[in-house]
Amino acid sequence: MISGLSVPYRSCSRRFTPETPKPDRIDLLYCHSWDDETPIEETLRAVDDLIHQGKVVYAGASNFPTWILAKGLWTSDVRNLYRFEASKVYSTSSSRIGTRNDSLCSRTWSCSSPYSPLASGMLTANMETAAKQKTDLNLGP
Repeated sequence: MISGLSVPYRSCSRRFTPETPKPDRIDLLYCHSWDDETPIEETLRAVDDLIHQGKVVYAGASNFPTWILAKGLWTSDVRNLYRFEASKVYSTSSSRIGTRNDSLCSRTWSCSSPYSPLASGMLTANMETAAKQKTDLNLGP
């Protein structure tokens, strides 16, 4: 079974996409969600290969635990592999995950950007409408 962030999965997912106009290269490739079954070194080696082939300019990680990002940065330095230059984490005003990630990124000169900073509308001024929309989605038409 080919899954997650392994090298065979990356190669297959790039080849078997629907026929649409494809760019010559990807400016920023995000590896989404940490895969427990694939060592970080294998993921970094796959990203490093894509960058050396000119298919990718920068690579980042999305939804990776902070300790995995730190391990990845260390592995990149030790193995002389390309490192993650960007990180995306779920971050709201009540979340501490983004804070830990921001601290790591500021110390390693990499970029961090949040997604869903307003908790899908729940932190906006119009909370009743957002709550009603969520309820309507749960109940169906």
